[in-house]
Amino acid sequence: MIEKQINFDKKDLNEDFPISFAKQIFQGGPYTAVPHIHNIFEMGYCHKGQGEFLVSDKILPFRTGDVIVINRLEPHIAHNSKGIESEWTWIYFDVVKLLTHYCENSALLNTDVFVGPEFKNILTAKEYPQINALILQILHEEANKKDFYQEAIRGKLVSVLAQLRRMPGIKDNIKSYKEKIGLSRLKPAIKHIHGNYSEKIKLRDLAKTCHMSESNFCALFKKVYSKPAYQYVLAYRISMASVDLTEGIKTLETTAIDNGFPTLSSFVRKFKIEIRPPPRQWIVEHLQDQSMIQ
Repeated sequence: MIEKQINFDKKDLNEDFPISFAKQIFQGGPYTAVPHIHNIFEMGYCHKGQGEFLVSDKILPFRTGDVIVINRLEPHIAHNSKGIESEWTWIYFDVVKLLTHYCENSALLNTDVFVGPEFKNILTAKEYPQINALILQILHEEANKKDFYQEAIRGKLVSVLAQLRRMPGIKDNIKSYKEKIGLSRLKPAIKHIHGNYSEKIKLRDLAKTCHMSESNFCALFKKVYSKPAYQYVLAYRISMASVDLTEGIKTLETTAIDNGFPTLSSFVRKFKIEIRPPPRQWIVEHLQDQSMIQ
């Protein structure tokens, strides 16, 4: 059930106050059919529920009270835990247009640094109480729309960005940001992987989508993602398979085939390399972890 139309793109936002709020209630399963990317900065607040987000190849559990931060560079998809309903409020905004005149330091407007394997997009209230409180204040301002609410929202968003920039590891992301510009060149290949991960994927086809030679593509991919393309594909397949396993509907054999593994034995072998315990043991440990946060 969607209570309000979601604006996914910058072009859909109001020119004078380029921000959109949307509430969504999800009964279960994936929130969208395939991983997707917005050309806009996105934050969400989980009012109730629990499950997992898959952001690039990161598996990130969420629960009630968590905040998620996603920029325009990382594809994402989410699943509820089995039998759990989730309720979210999403905030989409054009950072530059909305906040340029409210920031003394323009570097604060660069949200592309919130990316990569070390950036854990889910922010719990326990670990980041200030960010959590600011998001709730922003939602309160938008809901009540008292005098000067737009100015109040802008000020609180600047504070959120400042808190995000203080997170561990962000300085390293800023330092290597020039390398991450290559993300835009690799977007067609990433889109191809996400749309065809259950099929056989060849390096030459990925390079072709980016209009690059295979050698140049491989070099750029490793520079940007800190791993070869084939390892990214493997990690992504394992991540998607892990989401299937949490649903508890498919057999291991079906999970393996549906996520691009030719045999169950190859799936189990690769799973143990990426995640350590074998699939059946991982399912048991995962269910125990989920029961602890209910």
